[in-house]
Amino acid sequence: MDHGSASQGKRISRGAIYTITVRSRYKFESAVDFTIDHIEVVQVVQDENNTIPLVTGKSFVLRVFPKLAVPGPDVTNVPILVGFKVDNDITEFERDGSRTIITNNPDRANSQHSYNIFISPQSVDFPDGNVSVAAVINPECTVPEVDCENNAGEVITVQFEEQPGLRVKYLPICIQLHGEPESCPEGSLANLGEIAKRIFPVAEGNFEFSLSESGKLISKESLHVFGRGEDALMQRLEAIYVAEAVTRGGQVTFDQLIGILPEKTMGADNFGGVASGIAAPLWGGKSGRVALVLDQTQNGYVGPVGTAFIVAHEIGHNLGLRHPETKKCESVLSGIFGKGTSSQWPFPDANIQEHGADVIANDIKVGKPASHPNVNYDLMDSCDVLSQWISDFHYVWVYASGFEPTAAEPVLEPLLASLSSDSPRRESGDFAFITGKADRNGVVGELNAVERFTGTADPHAPDPGQDHCLSFADGTGALVGEHCFQLPFVGSEGGRELEEQYFSRLVKMPAGAARVSLRRSGAELDSVTASARVPVVKILSPSGGERWEGSPEQAIRWTGTDEDGDLLRYSVFYSPNGNTDWRSLATGLEAAEYRFDPSAIRGGSDIWFRVTASDGFHRGEADVGPIDVVQHPEITVSNQPVDLGEAVIGQSI
Repeated sequence: MDHGSASQGKRISRGAIYTITVRSRYKFESAVDFTIDHIEVVQVVQDENNTIPLVTGKSFVLRVFPKLAVPGPDVTNVPILVGFKVDNDITEFERDGSRTIITNNPDRANSQHSYNIFISPQSVDFPDGNVSVAAVINPECTVPEVDCENNAGEVITVQFEEQPGLRVKYLPICIQLHGEPESCPEGSLANLGEIAKRIFPVAEGNFEFSLSESGKLISKESLHVFGRGEDALMQRLEAIYVAEAVTRGGQVTFDQLIGILPEKTMGADNFGGVASGIAAPLWGGKSGRVALVLDQTQNGYVGPVGTAFIVAHEIGHNLGLRHPETKKCESVLSGIFGKGTSSQWPFPDANIQEHGADVIANDIKVGKPASHPNVNYDLMDSCDVLSQWISDFHYVWVYASGFEPTAAEPVLEPLLASLSSDSPRRESGDFAFITGKADRNGVVGELNAVERFTGTADPHAPDPGQDHCLSFADGTGALVGEHCFQLPFVGSEGGRELEEQYFSRLVKMPAGAARVSLRRSGAELDSVTASARVPVVKILSPSGGERWEGSPEQAIRWTGTDEDGDLLRYSVFYSPNGNTDWRSLATGLEAAEYRFDPSAIRGGSDIWFRVTASDGFHRGEADVGPIDVVQHPEITVSNQPVDLGEAVIGQSI
């Protein structure tokens, strides 16, 4: 591969007239004649006509394909000159051709059949708008050829456009069962967003993958059988995601929340030997905002790169992508993906189809033919995570969605205009986050909580054609609103049939609503009625002014009272900056105490805690602080060797 780098570029002064001149027009007695076949600008995946959209602020590779105008044997060691024009600002790159093979019919799958110049936003500034690209092979005519007049390729013009950011938080989940010690993720979790940053249409500086400031989540649910306990855990993640919006004035500050589970607690056997993660897509009756992923960074077969692909795969599900209908390993996975399989996949195989590039790794990704030994499979294929990239079909769909979850399936034509009206949109007003569960037979249903808040959020769109509905009535019993939704009773990853399924719905609360009921086909399964009084919370400890240092555990204790006698559920939050921004620590508690490790939260001298009590319709709260939480950061050096592989000057790893 031709490992070029943008460090070779030289900037020509603004205002210059853009010309590329062949400096020598001598003709030699030679049977060789060079020309430019075509040019491609590739950020993730691209076709030879450059129709895949480009994102401002994202690295790319410029692939210039030379060819022999007169058929003959392959030639190497021919230089090339490439120029960019942005407004009147021109940048040139001069390249040798020692690694590039000039042939009669250049093969786009062969990285040596193109001059490859890898360019980062830090080296060349490409703002929104049009950029012109031109190239001349053998610019000084120093290599003898028949005719130097035809060495310049056609000038192409491409457009870079600003795209929304993608903000992802990860939350370590520790499993603690039957009084055993906590089992927590062990890998370098901060690197698990690396593939999502490379593979999705987002600028490098506009992508975030950071630790949730809620700390870590302690789960005491038994997750031994995949398809049962994880549903309840997903519901807790969705509650945490919504709580971040509730406690920050209703402004959602990130797009996806990924819970990372320890592999030794939920190993491959417990995931049916197939799935290493599970998403919460809208088409599965969930939020499209949270996912669970196994920490397999210590697994010799999967490793950190494979786990990072799984993170990107689950985010893809949440954005509406499904498994290709035709899978690489049909004999292994045939028939088990059910609702998670696309019926719109337009290709005969699961390859990425068009060729792509991992620009950060200076690696060209082969898309076809299927028989190619290095062919890559689509991100949503569920086979070998170490030979995956993303197809142009799915890439353009994500580009068009703007990273908003959708229940609609992408269709090939026209991709950019095919967004469904059910995509969430930010609204302001009175909302309720309603959780519960129902059984497949339609006999049993339960409303766990109705958490109300006022702010700005992305409510779920109702689906009037479904038989599960939330019905809202006023104080007289008159119907004031209804929100129907799908419960497929099928696991979103693996397609396994479920006997019962949890649901989480963020809905716009109808004016005057005093009662909410869960119904199936008109029959009421459960209900919650607004009581007359608001719950009262009083925090017993801490009392404020304490200093926490060196203690592995602290406790927050409180009392909650409700004159109506309603069952109360509690949530605990903390503010790292003096009662300004709030982070979720725990939700849905029935006990009046919460124990946690202070090292799992952000330290400081002005830490506050908040406890809220909900009776289903009303919420009371109490705050306490400041608390001085003293942290003592520790750093350890891994004894595992680090192999950076082969690198050349100008290449970053």
